[in-house]
Parts: sequence; C-alpha cells; structure tokens
Amino acid sequence: MLAIGLFGAILATSSPASATIVLKLDTAAMSDTASSIVMGRVEATRSYWERGRIVTEIDLRVALPIKGLQETGAVVTVRQFGGRVDELAQLVPGTPQFSVGEQALVFLETVAEDLPPVVVGMAQGKYHLAVGPDERLWAVRNLDNLSLAVFEETASGERMMRLIDASAVAESNALPLAVLLSEVAHDLKRSARPIPDALRERLDADLNPSGHDFTTDFKALGPRLDRAQEVTP
Repeated sequence: MLAIGLFGAILATSSPASATIVLKLDTAAMSDTASSIVMGRVEATRSYWERGRIVTEIDLRVALPIKGLQETGAVVTVRQFGGRVDELAQLVPGTPQFSVGEQALVFLETVAEDLPPVVVGMAQGKYHLAVGPDERLWAVRNLDNLSLAVFEETASGERMMRLIDASAVAESNALPLAVLLSEVAHDLKRSARPIPDALRERLDADLNPSGHDFTTDFKALGPRLDRAQEVTP
C-alpha cells in the first residue's frame, strides 16, 4: 500500500505482522504540523464500525493546553483507525495506544474539518506521562511498531527513502516533560506561533525548564500518576 500525505503520513506497509513505515519527525516538525498540542488524562475510549473498518475515538481531558485553542478542563476527542468491537479486533501497526486513566501528551493534526483530529506521525506524536525516580514527570513514547524513514538526495539529484536505526531516536523516546515542553515552546517562538500563557508560566523567561512541578497540573483530574518503572519506553 502506498499513500501520500503530510508529515508523518504512512509511506508503506508490508505484511500485517510488520511495522508501518513513516517519515521520521523531530519535535520541531511535529510542533509545526500539529494544529493543537495538549497534555491531559484519558477519560474514555470507544470503538465502532465505519464503512467496513473499525475506528476508535479517545476523549482526553486537558490539563495543560500547549498549542491551539483548547482550554484547561476541556475534552478533546482524538480519532484513529483500528480497535476492538465485541470479539473482533483490527490492528494498525504504529498507532498509539491509549488506556482510560492514562496521562498523556499528544500532538494533534486536523485532517478533515468534520472529523476529530489524529495524532501526528502515528505513535511518534503521543507520549505517556509518568513520574520518574527523580520525582519529575517524564514523557515516554513507544515506537515498537514503527519503522522510521528519511528522504535523502542522491548524487544524481533523486530523492531516496532510507530507513533509520531505532537507536537514532532513542533519546527522544524518554525525556523529562519539562525538556519536551521547552523544546515545543522554542519551536513555537521560532515559527512566530502564539505560546499559551499557561505554558509560559511553567517555564522560565527564556522558555527553558524552570523547576515547575508538572504533577500538580493533574491533581484536579483524579487518579494518581503512573511511576516510570511501570512504563516500557
């Protein structure tokens, strides 16, 4: 299967057991592509049939708006293909996994005005949030079912797709939340996009980590946060 789209579009898939190949996205590319970025708590998930395929919607209550017009406490719905209805499941390799009660940060892209947004770059754009041994909130993502690719120009001027080793992005798969948010804030500033006051207040004057305790942003949303040792990066 071959498809053409924006950053993070599916480039190709082979057998059902193999990973999905997508363009590698760094934080800057995801921030630029995203119509909204939020962190919050998963309140509900539901799967249903649509034109012969299963679609899943995820409701996320916003703890901190990072990009876009969402407000703290609002519910954002995310849409993706795959899921389970009754005894039948459809798996799309590389789609992010969500569980009710989970805290997450997501980069979201609007692909159709009449549909909920999707996660940018498949699993690249979803981070699970967990408290680390240092008591800081960490952002962890799982790219196990994704193969990442980059385009390179050959000597003859042709553009060729090259798969990259997973170790090339390992450092970005688990990092302090404050560091990730600082990167996003700098990317928004660089592209002359507005930075929400709530995000500015949690960083220092230069948009670097300030020591803010991000676990406090979830206290009003209910259950305790996961511990990092319970998460597999």
